[in-house]
Amino acid sequence: MIKAYKYGWIILILIAVLAGCVQGEQNTAEAEKIKVMYVGKQSFYEQYGFAYMSQYPDAGIEVAVYPMIDNAGGNEREQLEAFIEDQQPDVLLLNLNQYEELAAQGGLVSLSSYIQQDKYDIESIYPPLIKQLKEAGNGELYGLSPTFANAALFYNEDLFNEYGVEMPRDLMTWDEVLALADRFAADAGHSGDRICGLSSDLFDSIASLLSVVGSSQNLSAVTPDAARVTIDSDSWRKVFQSVVPALEKGTISLVSEEDLRNEDNDPFLAGRCAMSLNYKFKANQIMQSQSNLPHWGIVTAPIDANDRSNGAFITQNRIFAINANSQHPDAAWQLLKYLSSEEYARSRSQISDQELLARIPSNVDDPLIAPFYSFKTAHAVKDPMGPPEFQSELSSIITFEVNEVLSGNKTLDDALVAIQNQAQGALK
Repeated sequence: MIKAYKYGWIILILIAVLAGCVQGEQNTAEAEKIKVMYVGKQSFYEQYGFAYMSQYPDAGIEVAVYPMIDNAGGNEREQLEAFIEDQQPDVLLLNLNQYEELAAQGGLVSLSSYIQQDKYDIESIYPPLIKQLKEAGNGELYGLSPTFANAALFYNEDLFNEYGVEMPRDLMTWDEVLALADRFAADAGHSGDRICGLSSDLFDSIASLLSVVGSSQNLSAVTPDAARVTIDSDSWRKVFQSVVPALEKGTISLVSEEDLRNEDNDPFLAGRCAMSLNYKFKANQIMQSQSNLPHWGIVTAPIDANDRSNGAFITQNRIFAINANSQHPDAAWQLLKYLSSEEYARSRSQISDQELLARIPSNVDDPLIAPFYSFKTAHAVKDPMGPPEFQSELSSIITFEVNEVLSGNKTLDDALVAIQNQAQGALK
């Protein structure tokens, strides 16, 4: 009897210890205070913190504010490194380039063991996002993004009917999109007004237009080691041969960012342009401008003919990752896990008017949503214009030489030679 009594107490103690371990795991987020890198304290709590703390009321979070900077001077890498060294945040907020660099340097914690240990579901996260992050992490997953951005091609159904042009369709190449756009530039239409074929908030200059088209075909203006300019390649030549004639014919409208702040200056919203390449926010603008656009549609953004399954405009600029030097990696994982969860996605589903949720939404088959979720993969694409300190000079060279072609002072072949030679000189 005494023996049984003694063993009974031992069993009770073991149960209590095990229960304490489980409870300890559940309360990791509450027991440890973590420091989170973000661009603003208030914006962090509004977008993420309040939702997280409603689930973990005792969670300790300190926001380390990372100031926004102008990347043109090439100071982004140095400032990020200095910030991490000084603040030592547990959770980092990164864009894709920063994520790739820190992963390569061993600066991030792999999430594989956490995902396996918690049986964390990543299958319902839009697959291209995981593939993009793994590609940037050399096969390993080091971060998660609750949201992402993707472009789509919006079109004015009334203009297509008026001009007798077939409606855009999903998975068109750039050549196919520009061929449709050309149909509008060639005809003044029934109203007699000149209509452009394509506009976009993504480009407002000759150089940015060429950059957008080149990037969507996974091109870069420089080699990976930044030693040689590649504008003389066949791939870049084809991009110029598609875009420059479209500019000559007025097929594409270039509208400055400043002008676009006034809705009347946006040719698509004003009903003066047939198509607009844009992110999700454009849908909200259209719905507020129904008087000019009573009938409109949306299809996938232009694709690379050689890689039709790739979502070339898919970007992740709010990637949360765990600092390799974090003293609280488990608590940091609890935050990452929640921010990319189904629960968090449901809390954001009614308020996310500009971003797309990483968790595939239940209304993914909606014609206004489907084009953003229609791809199987997404590459970790570098900036097509090369290193930040080189981009401004390259843009100036391209703009000048293409304007020479548009003015009839040079042939495109001569301009491409000049761009190659001058850019190569600027790179060294």
